[in-house]
Amino acid sequence: SYAQAVASSPVVDERPKDPDFLHAQGFMDFLKETQSRQETKISFVALGKDWIDTCVKGYPQAHELNELIIALRRFCREKNIEFFDGSDTAVMGKIIGLKEKDAHARGIVLTGQASAAAFEQILGEKGMNDKTITIAGVDTKNLTADSFIRLVEMLEILMELSATPWLEPEALIADIRARHPELPFEARPAVNGKPDIMRITFLPKAEPVTDYEHILKARYLVQIAA
Repeated sequence: SYAQAVASSPVVDERPKDPDFLHAQGFMDFLKETQSRQETKISFVALGKDWIDTCVKGYPQAHELNELIIALRRFCREKNIEFFDGSDTAVMGKIIGLKEKDAHARGIVLTGQASAAAFEQILGEKGMNDKTITIAGVDTKNLTADSFIRLVEMLEILMELSATPWLEPEALIADIRARHPELPFEARPAVNGKPDIMRITFLPKAEPVTDYEHILKARYLVQIAA
């Protein structure tokens, strides 16, 4: 299959040419970069899955997405990073519990758009709304049940934002957008008028794939194999 051909290719230099593999590799590389400096080191990666369930529950790709999430969890835990996933409410509770134990714990959060706003409000009410958590919401209005879900690419972007906080925000966002033309996102304006790279909203486009077995499934398998 396409996935097996990419994942098991004996010509190593050809593997990164596959964009889905490249995003998986990018996520891993940026995660390693965050851990290389004390000021960017993260304690957790959090994924609220309500938006995913709403989009694909009961459809074939739900299985591959679940396997991909398992692979992400395994990789993070191998790096001694907590990986929280589950319902949006459950994930929020785990993060708050962690922050109550360690106020300086840093991490990234990916969840539905409404849940991201609610989570930020809860953090503020608890006095935890600081610059230690990069939060992204996903606007799912354009997604369909047979759309490829760019989950790894979203996490890759979040990890890059978390790994490079000292860069000029406008230039950083412009650079990321140029490298991720298929995944639109917006950054909230900060008080100084510059984009707030720690508060973003992904606006994924519908990418319907009619050939589940040979194309849609294969795209996830490439990332799992990375």
